[in-house]
Amino acid sequence: MPRIVQNLKVHAWGDEDLVEALNQLEEGMKDNMKKLSSFDKYKQEVLLGHLDWTPVHKDAFFWRENITNFEEHDFQILRVLITILDTSSDPRSLAVAC
Repeated sequence: MPRIVQNLKVHAWGDEDLVEALNQLEEGMKDNMKKLSSFDKYKQEVLLGHLDWTPVHKDAFFWRENITNFEEHDFQILRVLITILDTSSDPRSLAVAC
């Protein structure tokens, strides 16, 4: 989809509303992709069990925007975090999981 929008923006459109709509669509997609990719990265980190103090762990916006994602798959991420707390001996992973 981003590539299609970029291709459409290349054309010399005479309709300013269309150009503005394409710009808004492009920005909205960039924002959504950034949010999704940041949660996907966090999820991967948790599922691998190797937690570290990455920027998302300290970003209040990330937590506000992604709190409902923790409900996916019957709270899978939270269950994995609990498992990490129960089984890990790595002090950093334990601190980040908390």
